[in-house]
Amino acid sequence: MALANKKSGTIHNKTERESAKLKTTYDEGGIDFIADVPEDSPNLAAVIYQLKLMQDDIDELRRFCGVEEKGRIDDAINSVDKVSKALEELTKKK
Repeated sequence: MALANKKSGTIHNKTERESAKLKTTYDEGGIDFIADVPEDSPNLAAVIYQLKLMQDDIDELRRFCGVEEKGRIDDAINSVDKVSKALEELTKKK
């Protein structure tokens, strides 16, 4: 099953240098301040809450995809083993 097209738009159009400033603010705990005192910025606190839920969903998707991929690999290995054994049996009969 293929992935659907991306629905979200661009978050910002900052340059790499400007993005570095955003990262510095994040690294210095800027997001923690909003999370620790949500009443000071209730709208941002709500967005942070939703971002955390989205992060949890993405982590679950990664876990699920990893399990599914491992299952497919295991199935392929088992199929190869069955074919190898069948060929081995055919070779012995000749």
